[in-house]
Amino acid sequence: FPNRRSSDLFVFLTTITMKQLIFLFLLLWFAGNTVGNEVYMNNYSNLFSGAYNEVPGIPRGVLEAVSYTKTHFRHIKPDNEPASCIGLPAQYGVMGLIRDGEGYFKNTLYIVAESSGIDPDEIANDPKKNIIGFASAFSNIQKDMGILSDNIADYIPILTYLDRKSVV
Repeated sequence: FPNRRSSDLFVFLTTITMKQLIFLFLLLWFAGNTVGNEVYMNNYSNLFSGAYNEVPGIPRGVLEAVSYTKTHFRHIKPDNEPASCIGLPAQYGVMGLIRDGEGYFKNTLYIVAESSGIDPDEIANDPKKNIIGFASAFSNIQKDMGILSDNIADYIPILTYLDRKSVV
C-alpha cells in the first residue's frame, strides 16, 4: 500500500489541467530564480523625490517604475557596460534612455532633451539631470496631451511616447 501522502499527491496531479500544471511550474520556477538572488536597491530615491517636487503633477511612483523597468535603478554608462549580445541599442542613465536607436528604436535621449531643454550629454552623464529631464519631458507631454487625471491608466500614452519601442 502506498502511504497517504503519495496517493494524495497522485490524485492531485491527475486532477489538474495542463494549463494549471504549466502555471504551477512557472510560478515555482520564477520564485526559485528570483527570491534571494538579486535585490535592486533604489539609490536614487532622493533624486526621484526631488523630481516630484521640482516637476509637480507626475503621479508618484511613475519615475521609479520606469527606472526599475529599464535599468533596475542603475545609472548606465554604455562605455562601462558590455554590448548587447542581441544588438539592442545602448541605454543611458537611470531612466534607460537611448541615444541611437539605429532606426529600429526611438532616440529617447533626444526626445527627453528636446522636451526638457537639458543638453543630451548632461542627461546621459548626470543621474539627477537624467531623472529631472525625464520628469520634465513627462510633464510637458502631459500638458500637451491634456492629461490631468488621478487614473494611472490615463498616462499610458505619455509612457508609450517616451518608451524606446520600435519606430517602425
